[in-house]
Amino acid sequence: MDISWKSILSNHFVWGLVVGLLIWLFTVIRFYFTYRNMRKGKDSTINTLKNEKHKLKQHLQIQLEIESESKERQKKNFEKIKEANENLRTSVQTLRQKPRREEIILLQIYDRAIHIMQEKAPGFAPTWENTLKEAKTEIDKANRGVVPFIRRIIHPSSTPLIVSENRKRLESNES
Repeated sequence: MDISWKSILSNHFVWGLVVGLLIWLFTVIRFYFTYRNMRKGKDSTINTLKNEKHKLKQHLQIQLEIESESKERQKKNFEKIKEANENLRTSVQTLRQKPRREEIILLQIYDRAIHIMQEKAPGFAPTWENTLKEAKTEIDKANRGVVPFIRRIIHPSSTPLIVSENRKRLESNES
């Protein structure tokens, strides 16, 4: 069994084996470099994603803080407005209940005129009492239904026709 290099190199099987081993070796080396580059790229991609994730978390935190401050300011502003509204409401109620200066002066004038009339005309008091009762019943009836709505819109002293019509109607009802 004489085996020489020449006989080994002339064998087709050996050449096929050598070519197969070279292809295998080339494939392994190529796979190694590809895997290593992919690993490096993957690490950089992971780092990039981590950095981006961190930036997004910071941005979200800042955004939440800004919104929280804005909501607090809105709540405080709402409370101030609510308090001012309540103060204005109580002021309006108080002002509605207070008589005006002109009304007080007019009331004093009427009171003084009534006293003077009682002194000058002795029969004035009973007539005045009857007229006062009549006016009171007229106003009580007028405060029910559509008439008070019209009187609130149109002041009674500026519409003497309505007052005289109501007086005639009351007289006809009493008769």
